[in-house]
Amino acid sequence: MKKKAKVVAPSLKKKSKVVAPSRKKKAKVVAPSRKKKPKDVVSSRKEKAVSAIQTVQSEFPKEDWEAFVQEAYLNLLDRPADPEGLSSYVAQLASGATKEIVLAQLEACPEGQRIALHRRWLKNIYGDP
Repeated sequence: MKKKAKVVAPSLKKKSKVVAPSRKKKAKVVAPSRKKKPKDVVSSRKEKAVSAIQTVQSEFPKEDWEAFVQEAYLNLLDRPADPEGLSSYVAQLASGATKEIVLAQLEACPEGQRIALHRRWLKNIYGDP
């Protein structure tokens, strides 16, 4: 036997309610606050930076800028300074640039970044020497 389909009159069908969107304001998304580092960590980093700057300044007085630039090239780029770079950085020091600026420029140059990346890679593989 075949079952007959049930026919429902249109007036008996359930009507869905249309709900108007609420007019409530959306909650603002607030970024999580950054955790502040403990004061002792910040102060120890500042002390280390100050001592490093003092060491650099005491080892190379103003009169010995060429030796400073040569040493910076050897330590940061693993090569002696080329004549153009040496004269450029000595001129910067003579015009008032600090030694820290010269070091930062040497580290930020493409060669310095490549060598720093290579050193980090070796350190991760073999550890500290």
